[in-house]
Amino acid sequence: MNKGKLIIFEGMECCGKGTQIEKLINYLEKNNKEIIIAKEPGQTEAGKIIRELLLQTEFKINPNTQMLLFNACRSDIYDKIIIPGIENGKYIIQDRSWPSTIAYQVFAGGLDLYKTEQIIQFATHDIVPDLVIYLYIPIEKYPETFKERIERRNETLNSFEKNNMDYFSKVFEGYEYLYNKNKETWIKIDALKSIEEIHDQIAREIQTRFN
Repeated sequence: MNKGKLIIFEGMECCGKGTQIEKLINYLEKNNKEIIIAKEPGQTEAGKIIRELLLQTEFKINPNTQMLLFNACRSDIYDKIIIPGIENGKYIIQDRSWPSTIAYQVFAGGLDLYKTEQIIQFATHDIVPDLVIYLYIPIEKYPETFKERIERRNETLNSFEKNNMDYFSKVFEGYEYLYNKNKETWIKIDALKSIEEIHDQIAREIQTRFN
């Protein structure tokens, strides 16, 4: 049996990850691939308990503790879902994973990069993703794109979306650092292209790398 593939979608708020994940799932199913959607945090029994702790509002959790709790969830989901799925030939798709920790909690949140990378490596059991799809919005175009897409969604802003542009500039810097460091496994796609153009580029990449 061929080993499965781990595919992670990454990018800043309102970059269109959810839409592209749905389209990729449909594409893979039409090509007879078995798929597992892996979500952090909260997909395992331990993860559900930790997720409740992360979301509670009775007391504040400091950034280091928060990062460790996220990685505890991550370790459990790798152990119980991602690694068994890969070994059984399935395509694992994640909407955000450890790259978000680096971009948001290290570059924007100020945590130590080296220590956080070491913890992530331990939590992910040294598993390297087969492909990270980075949906990229140029930082100079981000404010207007963000505003337009939030208005189109007609949704209430979440806690991350309420941050200011200085914060998002740091997040952007984090993603650019990761992309430039991991070009063998990352692809960078212009998120301002049409939905179909983006999907076609992703599909071509999947065919080239995995077929």
